[in-house]
Amino acid sequence: MLFGDCGYQFIPTPKGNNLLMFKGYTYSRDHKSLTFYCSKRMAGCKARIKLATNGNIVQADGDHYHERPHYVKTPSGIISKVPIHYIRSGYVDHVERFHIFQGQ
Repeated sequence: MLFGDCGYQFIPTPKGNNLLMFKGYTYSRDHKSLTFYCSKRMAGCKARIKLATNGNIVQADGDHYHERPHYVKTPSGIISKVPIHYIRSGYVDHVERFHIFQGQ
């Protein structure tokens, strides 16, 4: 679901949560606020996004030191993460049927 003209999208996770995807990077929500931290936060990435209550991005801080995650979107609309070793090893037979999804 693309949110308005803000350029980000929410991606459902298997656990029932949502990741925010912005410029190809994914962010997890701090459940106490409308702040989303890079999904690689535990690996040291400091990037974060703050949303206003109306959904607009009010702050986007930090540079990512890592690659964007790779996602595919199936013809039925399901978005799924592709393990990086599939991309690096050249095993992309199933990925070629879909498109690599980097968000807006």
